[in-house]
Amino acid sequence: MPLNNIIVNNFIYGVSGVGTLSGGLALRKTLGAVIANNSIAMPPASTEPGIHLMGSGPGASPAAIVNNIVSHKGAAACFRFESATVVPPGSFDNNLYDPGQLSSVGAVGAVAVNGLLAWQLNASPNLVGLELASAVGPSGFLAADDLHITSASPAFNAGQPVSQVTEDIDQQVRPAGAGVDIGADEVLPMGLFAGFSASPTQGVAPLLVNFSDQSASSAGAGITGWFWDFQNDGIVDSTLQNPSFGYTCPGTYSVRLTVTDGANPNSTLVSNSVITVLESVLQASSSGGGLGDLIIVPVSTTCYPTAFSGWTLASLSGGTLSTGSGPFLGLYPDQVTIDFILSPVGVGNPIHFLVAPGFYPNAGPLVLPSGTVGGLSGVNLDLVQIMFDIGFNLVYLSNVARATL
Repeated sequence: MPLNNIIVNNFIYGVSGVGTLSGGLALRKTLGAVIANNSIAMPPASTEPGIHLMGSGPGASPAAIVNNIVSHKGAAACFRFESATVVPPGSFDNNLYDPGQLSSVGAVGAVAVNGLLAWQLNASPNLVGLELASAVGPSGFLAADDLHITSASPAFNAGQPVSQVTEDIDQQVRPAGAGVDIGADEVLPMGLFAGFSASPTQGVAPLLVNFSDQSASSAGAGITGWFWDFQNDGIVDSTLQNPSFGYTCPGTYSVRLTVTDGANPNSTLVSNSVITVLESVLQASSSGGGLGDLIIVPVSTTCYPTAFSGWTLASLSGGTLSTGSGPFLGLYPDQVTIDFILSPVGVGNPIHFLVAPGFYPNAGPLVLPSGTVGGLSGVNLDLVQIMFDIGFNLVYLSNVARATL
């Protein structure tokens, strides 16, 4: 059997559990497995355990058995170790056991262990320090064949977070309330609760972020309105349920979502500083092979309104040295660098430019066709963009972009 299996969010009911591997959920050779948030109801006719951990020695023990509800109305244990030599999982807790009159909380082989305290103190297998947050009580299942629960169940908000379990059997987001519920069903509390996730949450400008609504409502009609403020500036940017938004300028942004359902008071969630947009980067590329073409994608002044003038400086002296490690703005300056610095300033001059709408660096990529920089086959061209305000104060300094000609 493959290692590290994940067995989560199952309703298991109406089965006798009879077979070579007996039990409602029989586990053997499950090294590294995660057994979490399952709901098991063994019927009155069953004489097999709800969960049966079998085998001994290497390869036998799961990594975790947590957040499971086991109800047993027959004549067997809710949880059974096949023998005293079975090694308990390292994480074994937050389980809810509901034994009937002929059942028991646990068993080791044929020996029943009655009561939670005796189970927690069981010496072989050694359960001391395990199952401390587990409980014995009514499962709260809605019916023998419907293992959903209500907030009256002891399983409500009594579980522990499990990284592999982010939804319940109905694909509702966990947790829906103040905490994770035990079992496969996550109970939605009464009311309206705003929630969302975002991806990616960090990147270089311009950054397109996709937002996923994770809000929950107990209203019959569900959520009817979504109002997104992607910069938390009081302006509604979208009313879609799962929108996308492009952040054009660097900075750290908070996001506000308000949801409505027509039945409960509006719910608002503000996620502070959730989006980090990094400085835009200068890009350069060439077909190489001596074709002499070059494409430069400069950083526009859209996010730098005080920019007045600037340079696109170049160097051919980088060679095979690490890009951006040079002593002058990350460049290894040479005659090309000096010539570019001395170039006269002008609107549209990509080397030494005056900022103007529709002109470099605000006109999109600069495309130099084949032959423009010919005769430099295999040479690394390093470029850097720098911008100043009218008082010659530094406004922007780019990364060093390298193109192999």
